Amino acid sequence: MLIVGIDENGLGFRNQRMLGPLVITASAFRIDRVYDFNNDFFWNELKQVISKHKTDNESLIVCDSKELFKSNDRNTYRLAESTVFAFYSLLNRKLPQDFDNDFSSKIVLHEQGLFRDCPIDWKNSLCGVGSPYVLPAWKIETKFIEDISERLEKVLRKKRMEFVFWKSRIFCPSTLNKAGGKNLDKYWLEVQTIGDFVDLFLENYVEEEISFYSGKIDGWGKKKILACLGERFEIEHFATQQGMDIFIVFRKGKKVKLCFIKSGDKFIFPISLSSIFGKYIREIFITRINEFFQRFDSSLNWCGGYRQGRKFDSFLKRAAQIAIMERIPEECLFR
Repeated sequence: MLIVGIDENGLGFRNQRMLGPLVITASAFRIDRVYDFNNDFFWNELKQVISKHKTDNESLIVCDSKELFKSNDRNTYRLAESTVFAFYSLLNRKLPQDFDNDFSSKIVLHEQGLFRDCPIDWKNSLCGVGSPYVLPAWKIETKFIEDISERLEKVLRKKRMEFVFWKSRIFCPSTLNKAGGKNLDKYWLEVQTIGDFVDLFLENYVEEEISFYSGKIDGWGKKKILACLGERFEIEHFATQQGMDIFIVFRKGKKVKLCFIKSGDKFIFPISLSSIFGKYIREIFITRINEFFQRFDSSLNWCGGYRQGRKFDSFLKRAAQIAIMERIPEECLFR
C-alpha cells in the first residue's frame, strides 16, 4: 500500500503580511503492512539512519520542519538540507547541484490553468528566474550524504519499505494576490491542491491501496472539506476523532482514505518529510529574495518570510522602493 503525507509551508495566518511562496508538498512510501498513524513505525524502523533529534550528528533528521528552520539559528538549515538531499537521491540516483534545474521538474509553479500569466520579464529576478542557484545552499557534508543515502536505501529495502514519490506545488505572491482578487483564498488553494494530489495518485497507482494524511487546515472542518472536494469527487465523511477528520474518496470504483490531522507533522513521518521538503524550497526562495535586495542595499538586514515586527516592515519598505526602481510589480513582492 501507499502512504502519502501532505503538508504546507508558508500558509500563515489569515491576512498576515508575508514574503515568498506558499508551498504544498506530497511525499509517499510503499509499504507491505497495515499502517496505524497513531503508532507511526517509520522512525523506529529507520532508527539506524534517521532520528527526530537535531542533536544526533550521525543520522538524518526528520521532524517538524519548524524545528530545523529557525531564523535565529540558521545552523540547523544544513540538517534539513541533508535530509532533502538524501531522499532526493533515492528518487533521482544523484545529488542535486542546481536548484532550478534539479528541482524544477518536481515543482509545479502555480495552479495549472488558473493563473497562467506571470508578470516576470526581467533577468536575475526576484524569483531567481534566469539565475541558477547552486546547491548545497548551507554547506552540508557531501560525503556524509552519499554514505548515509546508501545506508538509508539498504535499511528501507530490508524493512520492505520504498520511497516512491515527492512533488511540490508553489503559489508565488503574484498568484496568491490574483487568487484573492477572484475571492479564492489560500486555504481553498491548499485543499484543491490536496485534491490534485489525490487525482494524481488515483491516475498513476491504480492497483494500489492508498491512504493520504495531511495536516489539519485551520478553520476547515468537515463541512468545508466536503463542500470543496465534493465538487470533484464523490466523498464521504467517515469519522471525527480528537483533532482529526477522516474522509473516504470514491473514484471509478476505487476508494481511498483522506485524513486531516492536527499537528500531523509532529508524529506522522511522511507528513514530516513533506514539511521538510516544502520548507527547504520556501527557504531557498526567501534566501533569493534577501540576496536580491541586498545587492541594491547592503545595509538591509536579513528578513524572514513572516511579519514579526518592525524588522519586517523596515525591510519591506526599502524593498518596495527598490522594486519600483527595478520595475518589479508590487504583486510579486509581498502578499
